[in-house]
Amino acid sequence: MAVMTRKSVPISRDDAADVERLRRFALYREAAKAVAGVELSENSSEAEVLHALITAGRHALHEQVMVTGYGALAAAQTDEDRAIAREVTSRARLLGD
Repeated sequence: MAVMTRKSVPISRDDAADVERLRRFALYREAAKAVAGVELSENSSEAEVLHALITAGRHALHEQVMVTGYGALAAAQTDEDRAIAREVTSRARLLGD
């Protein structure tokens, strides 16, 4: 079970403006849903909107970590690793897998 807590965080003018955009404009609310899976309405509380922004940021960070990790993994592959991968792919195609 998730434990919900409240934290005091500094909010800049830009942050406050983004909160207001998320409340006022459907385009921003749709983007929050697409990025973070969070549904907001023009009646959402400031806390709900801030949570959506945190969730969207967390999703973006996780995505970037995966991209960076996959890039590092690909860069670390040797010629032998790539040759093995090609062979496995070739055999899978022949076997119809």
